[in-house]
Order: sequence, then structure tokens, then C-alpha cells
Amino acid sequence: YGIANGIPQNAISSITTNGVVVYSAISNDAIYRHSNNGWSALSILTGTTINKIAATSNTLIVTTDSLVYEADQSLQLTIVNSPIVKSPIKSERDQNQDTWIADSKTGLVQETGQNSINILPSGPISDNNFDLELVDGKIIVAAGGYSNSLLPELNPSGFYVYEHNEWNNYNNLNLTGSNEIPNLFDIVSISGSGSENVFMGTFGFGLLQWNGNENFMVYNQTNSPLTNTGTGNSIYVTSVKDALGGLWVSNYGADNPLHFFQNDGVWQSFSFPFSSSKYPLQIKITQLGHLWITLDPAFGGGILVFDPQSGNSKLITTGDGLPSNSIHDIEIDLEDQAWIGTEDGVAYFQNASFTINDDFAEAILPLFENRPLFRNERVDAIEVDGGNRKWIATDQGVWLFSENGDQLIHNFNIENSPLLSNFINDMTINHGSGELFIGTDNGIISYRSTATEGQSRHENVKIFPNPVTKDFSGIVGISGLVTGAVVKITDISGKLIFQTRSQGGTATWNVLDYSGRRASTGIYLIYSTSSDGSESFIGKIAVIN
Repeated sequence: YGIANGIPQNAISSITTNGVVVYSAISNDAIYRHSNNGWSALSILTGTTINKIAATSNTLIVTTDSLVYEADQSLQLTIVNSPIVKSPIKSERDQNQDTWIADSKTGLVQETGQNSINILPSGPISDNNFDLELVDGKIIVAAGGYSNSLLPELNPSGFYVYEHNEWNNYNNLNLTGSNEIPNLFDIVSISGSGSENVFMGTFGFGLLQWNGNENFMVYNQTNSPLTNTGTGNSIYVTSVKDALGGLWVSNYGADNPLHFFQNDGVWQSFSFPFSSSKYPLQIKITQLGHLWITLDPAFGGGILVFDPQSGNSKLITTGDGLPSNSIHDIEIDLEDQAWIGTEDGVAYFQNASFTINDDFAEAILPLFENRPLFRNERVDAIEVDGGNRKWIATDQGVWLFSENGDQLIHNFNIENSPLLSNFINDMTINHGSGELFIGTDNGIISYRSTATEGQSRHENVKIFPNPVTKDFSGIVGISGLVTGAVVKITDISGKLIFQTRSQGGTATWNVLDYSGRRASTGIYLIYSTSSDGSESFIGKIAVIN
């Protein structure tokens, strides 16, 4: 059907029928009704942006970009007046005459005529994520960001908090299911020493402090040494990192690009003799308190290493063995090694807390299958689990390598796993549970890893599942162990059927014996000892086939 049939030959935004009459909507034009092989325009809502129309036996439901209307058979309009509808996309009427509204800001709304009911999933309000951090047992996600050319994106999504299997959202969008924060944008970094002392860096609006409830404090050029380096909102805090006695804060583009905000409220500011040091992006801290800071590759890049105790600093570049001066991530592992993800692969330094100017060794390129690991490939993020294994993200998904990077354990991508996207923004691990949280450009997904943070003693040891039933085909986890425990499983007579070493504080058993057969029905003993024999644990597990 076209102009000859009475309907403009324009894009149709929606079409519907009540079983008798067909209606078609052309946005910013009109709603058309089909009859006698032709079309005629209705006299309602002409020139209006129409997202969707839906018909019942006696009513036409019309969704515009701001309101939902119902038109009766005489084309009298009534607004479906729901106080929680903000930005409707689609509406339908069910057989109980309830109106269901899909809203891009407030989720799914059920309008019964007397009540408006808001239905929201427990999840982040958007797919946006930039920095994922574990703070006091909570996963906190910074939803902001900046462009590849270091320009603000003015992202209003705020931050998300995951605790007790529920998500809470904090932003200034005035959305149902969200908590209010100060009117700022682009939260890009998170750190904290506890729930009542969380700090967030913003790309343009300074430093945000949150006490875990509804109280916020903003630090900018008026109440701190943070520098506004341009016009308007140009206080670029690209990284915050909790440390003994206070918080390290980067101030991108400032003459003093690094600050230490002490717990007593006193600020210290630092500058460095390298031109690229004015453009810090990310801060990581070693076991002895040295700072490893990535620098913007647009101004030379590389890594600034700073020892606050001596005041000495060093610039590390490709001349020191790095594959590239474009650094995407740094992670300090359990042996105080600095693992570096670059534009052209991975490198690591054995002693991240080296004595600057006296004790420095060049970067080492880990080898996998006789070639440098991820040579000429972009590495976006690195995370270290409780077994000191390396989770590495590239544009081919997420990889798990052994402690030294010479053995591949897993590779997850969109082809072989539920991973939402191969493009990873950041990762973090809940070391208590071993759960790895992966932030992608399509949202966040988690994976329960087989490694947790080890303990100095056997405490709260858990064996799960227990008992193992005949329909279980997964892996048994034994957590709460000492670091690097030797774990042996025997039958009730003491015959050894399986032995392994824990990854951090967790060991796993595939319920197979040494011959590769599933363990027979019975009770099995689990013996765990520390490497020196000073710590031990004995547990039991039942197998029922």
C-alpha cells in the first residue's frame, strides 16, 4: 500500500490490529486506519512522535515519546496517568484491562487503573562500566568513562553496588530504583578502605566521597589542591587508590598530578621531572607502598614508578623492555611482581618494590608456546586470583594462565561461553568466593573461579556440594584452606584416590579416582595440610551414585 491507497510512502513506526481493523502509525504524521482496501488518517495525535500502537476490541493504545494515550471507538483521548512513567517505549493492554508499559528509565510498569506498579530486575541501570573494584566485600562499579582521545563523555549513570546478591544504583537521573548522588558525571575510578570510606574519581568534577549511606562530599578546586586544568568542569581525577594512612589521587593534566589525601584531612601534592608524568591514568600500589602509574600514550606514555618514602621516581618505557609505551593495565601479583598489559602484549617485573635508581631489572616477557605471550596483541585488563594465576583480557575474550603465564587454563569468548562480549573494560575478583566479575561493553557477567585467597590457618572450611548425588557432574570445591595446601582424598579404609594442591585457599575435585572412573558410593576423607605441616584439617564428603 502506498500513496495511491491513501497512505504516505514513509517509514511505518508501528502496525497493529484488533482482529477486525488494521491500524498503522507514521511518526510525526498520523495514525491510519485500513478499510475497503484503502487508508484514512485519524484525527488524533497528528504530527506527534509515535513509538508504538496497540489495539484491543474497543480501544487503541498509543505510546508517544513522553505519554501513553488510549482512544475509544469515538476517538476520545485519555492519558494513562502513571506517575512513574518517564520515557515510554511500548504499551499493551491485557485481558484484565491492565496497561503494561515498557519504559526506558523506570523499567516495566503495570497500570491497573488504581495503582502503578514498578517492576525492576536487580541489576545495574545500564550496560556502562569502566572500573570494577572490590571494597569491603562489595563489588562497586564506576559507570562513567572517557573517550580514547581523553574527552569527557558526560555519562550520568553514576555507580552500582553489588552486595548480598542484589544490585543498588546511585546516580542523579531521578529514576525508580536508584539513589541520588551529587550532580556530576563520568565516575571512572573507585577505591576505599571500608563501606563508610569510599572514594570515587570523576573525569571533570573532582573527587567524590561516599559514606555508604546517603551522604556525599565533593572535593574540587574550592576545598582541595585539585586543579581545574581547563574551562568549566575540568578537574580530571583519573584514579584513586586506598593506601596506609590515606588515599592516592591522580589529577590528570595538572602541574602537581599526584596527591595524597591523609586520613586526618591534610593534602600532600607531588610533581615529577618527566613531561609525561602530568598525564596519569591509573595507579597501582605494591606490597611495600610503591606507586606504579600508567601515563597517557598521547604524551609519551610508559609507567611512572614512585617511592613515597624516598621521594625517588623512575620512568619506565620500551627502553626498559616494555613491549609498548601504551599501557592499558597494571596488576601487582601475590609475589610483588608487576604484570603489565600493553598495546603489544604482556610483560612483568619481578620486584615491583625495587629500590629506585639502585636495583632495577628490565621487563620480562612471559613465554607461551615458545613465543612472547600475546605478542602484538592489545591487552586490556589483568587480574590476579587467589592462586596467583593471571586472568588476562584481550579483544579475543578472557584468558586464564598459570602463575608464570606459561600454561593456558581457560579461554572464554562469545563463541564458547556465556561471555557477553569479547571486548572487556575491566575485571575484579571477590577473593572470598573466587568470583570473577567481568565488565564488557555489553554489561557485566561473573564466573565462579576455582581459586580464593588463602589463609594462614584452616578457617571456615567448606566442602560443596556435600553429599555429591548421582545427578551431579560438576566439580567439588573445598574452600577456607591455607595458602598452597596439599590436599589428599582417601576412601574410608585410607586408600588414596586423589591428590592436589590448593589454588590459594581453594582446592577442587572432579569426583574421579586415579583411574579416571567416578568415585564409588561411600564416605571419603579429605586431608589438608600446609606445606610445612604446621596446619592441618580433616573433613568428610559423601558420594551417592
